[in-house]
Amino acid sequence: MAKKSRPAPIRTPTRRQLSRWRRERRVQRITLIAGCIFLIFILAYTGYGFYAEELRPLNQPVLKVDDSVFKMNYYLKLLKFYSQGQEGAMLPTIAELSLGVMEQGEVLRQEAPKLGFQVTDEEIRQGLNDSKLPDDRAFVDLIAARLLTARLLKDYFDPMVPETCEQAYVQAMLLQDEDTATEVARRVTDGEDFLALAKEFTVEPVTKSKGGDLGWLPRGYLDILLGLDSQVFEDMVFSVAPGKVSEPVFDASATKNIGYWIIEVLEKDETKGSHIRGILLGTKKEALEIRERLERGEDFAALAKEFSQDETSGEQGGDLGWVQRWGDTSTLSRLAFSLEPGSLSQPTPDASKTTKGGYWLIKVVEKDPARKLDGEVRETLKMDAFTNWLNEVRKNHTIERLLTEEQEMWAIKKVLK
Repeated sequence: MAKKSRPAPIRTPTRRQLSRWRRERRVQRITLIAGCIFLIFILAYTGYGFYAEELRPLNQPVLKVDDSVFKMNYYLKLLKFYSQGQEGAMLPTIAELSLGVMEQGEVLRQEAPKLGFQVTDEEIRQGLNDSKLPDDRAFVDLIAARLLTARLLKDYFDPMVPETCEQAYVQAMLLQDEDTATEVARRVTDGEDFLALAKEFTVEPVTKSKGGDLGWLPRGYLDILLGLDSQVFEDMVFSVAPGKVSEPVFDASATKNIGYWIIEVLEKDETKGSHIRGILLGTKKEALEIRERLERGEDFAALAKEFSQDETSGEQGGDLGWVQRWGDTSTLSRLAFSLEPGSLSQPTPDASKTTKGGYWLIKVVEKDPARKLDGEVRETLKMDAFTNWLNEVRKNHTIERLLTEEQEMWAIKKVLK
């Protein structure tokens, strides 16, 4: 008969074992609690870093117009919108543009109702749908500003621009000095083609870009359409008879893309390069006269301050500092290393500089006392009137640009991502 198995006796732990187990559980609890605290710390640190780097900047103000405050989140949406399809190198310019749009939009939304112009919520919703933009404050404001601009241009500023006005069809050139002007005028009188000579000799940027042919010009708007803010030029245009060429007329306010340097090398150093001073004159004839005065011993600094058309040269008595030999192909660099210390250069032309003063030679092809304004011209004139009005009413508002360089860089980096 098989023996019955007896149950194993239950061993009672000793006091030492119980003490050891309690210590082990206590260590486990401490380790677990420490691990949880560490994990919470890591999560909190990471969360704060995310907040500090990503969330907090979005709530920082970047613009204030009167009582209206615009935050980074608003600005960033417009920056992303205007940056679509643009190269990264354009983003700093677009960043400045976006802030300007915000500022202009708020001024417009406050000022347009004073002229009786408003837009409805339904028009804004339709504009958002047409442009496929979300119903967000930044884009609501953008659409409202666009609609108000279009309405003002059509119904307020359009009536201010005439449909017709006195116009002249003009060909023109600006000659750099009296001798050149006299020679070119003689060649025109002898039958040479005016435009061919204009393309060769004009030193003024607008006439250069148009090859001398300025087309129909309306009286009173030449500064807006051409950027030629010259009463001398306008008076000539509307005083010359159709089919005639003017005599050369000097215009002290005319801007031309050429100047003449007189350079003196003060000292040379193998490491620093050449230390020079210079005077920039508007014509070769004037430069020759100043050079003669320098040769006679007149003070270089005094003449530079009086006559130089280069801002740095004029302010610093001609001192242009040190010029490096390598990597600099400018006129100044070439002169600096072609002269010995103490010697004066001959008058040297520099097409990279802008100077004032020149002789207009103008041919009026045709005139019309009441010619209809071209459509594009009218749009330009309306936009100019709108811009002038906006600049004027802007003075009625307190505007604070709060965007810092660091904030702008942060926003640009977000867009680039």
